[in-house]
Amino acid sequence: IALRGGEVLAWGDNGDGQCTIPAAANSGVSAIAGGYYHTVALKDGAVLAWGYNGSGQCTIPASASSGVSAIAGGYSHTIALIGGTDCDNNSFSDTVEITQDPTLDRNGNGNLDRCDIRDNPALDRNVNGIPDSYEIAQNPLLDLNGNGVLDTYEILQNPGIDSNQNGVPDSADIAAANAQVAALTARLNCGDLNGDGEVNGGDLGKLLISWGQCQ
Repeated sequence: IALRGGEVLAWGDNGDGQCTIPAAANSGVSAIAGGYYHTVALKDGAVLAWGYNGSGQCTIPASASSGVSAIAGGYSHTIALIGGTDCDNNSFSDTVEITQDPTLDRNGNGNLDRCDIRDNPALDRNVNGIPDSYEIAQNPLLDLNGNGVLDTYEILQNPGIDSNQNGVPDSADIAAANAQVAALTARLNCGDLNGDGEVNGGDLGKLLISWGQCQ
């Protein structure tokens, strides 16, 4: 059996009609499963089944006619999972989707990122489908001023915060410059004039070479 664009395809032994696709399974199907001599499909949260029914595996109970998020076919039985969050209404349990593909929940909050972003667009200000918090955690350089907002977005919204147009908020530039000055001051106060991390004769030579009036 195969699923192509919502349509079920089947081939092989059809002695019990397991490869005779019912009209309901020609479109809108989101999942399929195969038993020993029966076929199961999930459409709009409802279970469809056809083929051998000697053990009632194709007799769908009323409880499986809506709200189903996953299906499976056994030797002579059928299983359906009812309930669970399906925030994007694609007939798949969010938990099942995330388990199969963890990248669907990059911020690790147990919800599909696409649903989080749909409900709160501010979570993805650069509109790339990935929560900004995840991007920043993976690459802190995207938020040099450490305010939890992508620098590129901030600058786009307010170009005045990047007066030298280097793609870095001025506050981050100033903080970096202050840190450099503090490091240099600490080094010079220590007597490391040549910047080799030690105070030795090399520093004295540097002092003698530069002896005289400060320019």
